[in-house]
Amino acid sequence: AQFVEYLETYDEAGNFNIEPTGELTVEADGDAYVAEQAGRVTSADYNDDGLSTLRLVEVDDSWLVQAMRWREAVSNE
Repeated sequence: AQFVEYLETYDEAGNFNIEPTGELTVEADGDAYVAEQAGRVTSADYNDDGLSTLRLVEVDDSWLVQAMRWREAVSNE
């Protein structure tokens, strides 16, 4: 539950905004968690739909983002 709260505050803290457009999924991966959620990223010079994936690990009772990946949505046009 703490890592889900962290995800929500992480997105709001940057110079960009990620608006969720899908359900958040979280799966255990060994000693880490992998969280994925479809969303729309907006910033001063970028707007696009895609999927964000974060790998979270616990270090000294805190959840840290070990890796973050954004994949743009595939256009069927």
